[in-house]
Order: sequence, then C-alpha cells, then structure tokens
Amino acid sequence: ALENAQLYQSARRGARFERLRAHISSTVTASRSVREFCEKLLEEISNAFGYHYLYINLLEQGYLHCQASLGYQQVITGLPLSHGVGGRVARNGVGEWVADAAQDPDWIQADLHLNQQVCVPLKARGQVLGILGVESDAEAPLSQSDLGQLEAISQAVSFALENVLLVEALEKRTRELEKAHREADYAATHDVLTRLPNRRAFERDARKSLQQALEEEGKFTLAVIDLSGFKAVNDRVGHSAGDHALRRIAHVLASSCPNAYRVGGDEFLLLLEMNTSRAIEVSEYIVQRIGALEFDKGLRILANIGLAEFPREAHSLDALQTLADHRMYTAKRLNRALLLPHELENLPAPQRRQSDRAGFHDPKAPENPEDAGS
Repeated sequence: ALENAQLYQSARRGARFERLRAHISSTVTASRSVREFCEKLLEEISNAFGYHYLYINLLEQGYLHCQASLGYQQVITGLPLSHGVGGRVARNGVGEWVADAAQDPDWIQADLHLNQQVCVPLKARGQVLGILGVESDAEAPLSQSDLGQLEAISQAVSFALENVLLVEALEKRTRELEKAHREADYAATHDVLTRLPNRRAFERDARKSLQQALEEEGKFTLAVIDLSGFKAVNDRVGHSAGDHALRRIAHVLASSCPNAYRVGGDEFLLLLEMNTSRAIEVSEYIVQRIGALEFDKGLRILANIGLAEFPREAHSLDALQTLADHRMYTAKRLNRALLLPHELENLPAPQRRQSDRAGFHDPKAPENPEDAGS
C-alpha cells in the first residue's frame, strides 16, 4: 500500500510538472513584456505547488532587480550580488534550501514572519539570468523536496525567460532604430532654425501632390513667398533678431497652411490644395498677419507672394515654380504684396527653367506657361 501511495504521488507530481511546463510555454506566447511574463509565471507556480510567497529577480550589471513578486507587503530590489541568499545563489549558480533564517548570515528579512527559503538560479547558455525564490514560515515549512521541485522547473523557466528577454531586447532595439530613423529623416527634411520642412521635403510632397492631381484630375496651387524688409532687420538690429523674425513668420505660415516650407534665407513655399481663388484668400490672410508683426526698432516686414495653379497654368513642377517665382518678383518690383488675376493678364511670360528638376513633365504642356489653357 505504501509503495502504491508513493507511485500515485510520483505520478501526480509528474503530471503537475508537465502541466506547469505547458503553462510556461503558453505564458511566453501571451506575455508582452518580461515583467508580465514573470508575474504570470509566479501565479502558475503558486497554483501548481501552493506557495504563497514567491519572487523572481533578474541580474543586471551586478545587481538583482525584482521583476515580480507574490504575497509580499514590501519588495527588496536592487541588491548587489554580495548581499542576501539570492546574491549567493546567483554568484555560485547553485540552488539552496535555507531551513532557518536565524542560522544564515546572508539572510535579508523581507517580511518578519518568514524564516525559510528555497532559491534556485535561472541559467541559460551557462550564464545566470536571475533567481527564482520561495519563502515560507514555520506553519508551512519548506524542505529539500521543494528545492528539487524548483530545480526541476528551473530549466524550462530559464529557457522561456531567455526567449522573452531576447524578444524584449529586439523590440527595444527596433524602437531605438525607428526613433533614430525618424530623427534622421526629420533632420534631413526640416529647417533647423524655423522647424519648417525644407526644400527636400517640398520636392517630395510636391511630387505627391502633382501625381495625385494627375490621377484624380485634381488641382493645387503653389505659393512662392519672399520677404521685403527682412534685410533691414538683419542689418539694423542684428542676425539674432533676424532669426527671431524668421521664426515668428514661420509660425504664421505653419498655422495658416499645413504645407509650408522654408527653402532659402527668406524664401518660403506653400502647397495649397485648392484653386487660385481660394489661394488668394489664404495669401491675403498671410500678408495681413505678417504685416501686423512688429519687430525691434519698429521695423516691419512685408510678404511678397506669387501664385501658380496646377494643371491650369503649368504642367510640371518646374514650370509651376518658374511661373510663381515670376509673379512674386513682379509683385516685389511693383511694391505689392500680391498680384490679382486681372493684373496678371498683361505681364510678360517668364523664361522656363533650363532643367525640370522636379520631374513629371507633361509632354502635352504648352511651351509658354502663361499660354496654358483655362
């Protein structure tokens, strides 16, 4: 009868271990972080063996940091390897059963009533990852068999823990690379002074707008902006004041149009997803806001704006910018902020640029941008 009872207990213990191993595997899959894995793991071990006080500490740069605990009112973490039973186990790489805390010089009291401990190392590829520990009191004494139980599952726990650590490290590295890529892309496509997108960003976005307009028979208007009076701010007040002025003007542009770009010293571009009539309204609003800004020594800056609409007035980005440039410089020469459509009728046509830098040239486009059909 005794032999049968022992066989029965052995069979139950084996089945319990197999269930726990299966649960450990499923816990790896279901966990989104190392901490979540450790918390779920302690619950599984507690359910399997009836332990009430458990912890998992991971080794990092010579210190044991608590990743999860169960049952404790307070948690001891950040201990060096030279301290505590756990530090000793991690140093030696061998599990221990402490039957009486009073007899162990390395014992560190977590809860006053706990005076027994079983602790095993968690190792993968010969390296200690951390420790798994169980504590108890005299009413539920631990024994050598408890040490055997934890040692029996430590390999499965260590293997699972290593996988979770690798996944978390990979995800962290991926996030770091994605962040670095975003920062590099931002630096390459944005002006340092004003934080506006730069010419590279403009050419990228303009190609997208042009392609979308071609595919959907849509339209957009390009605004070229130059500043009159900006040189006076630089010369009379200083370059620091000039930088401040550019930042204020950039704020006006960014808050007036979602696609504003700084492409030169005091030259800006806007991509307006609208026809010329609506673009004129936006431009007049911008002119008014910039004109209302007052700078040191009472200086003011005037915005000169030239508009050109795709595809009504030009069939390539190069031709579009040439036309808008021409209209902006004409307005500047006439001391005007913006020329209205009826004022453009008698203007001489601009010379087309030598190279179609931005691409997407329409072979059906008229040779003269001002002769584009309406």
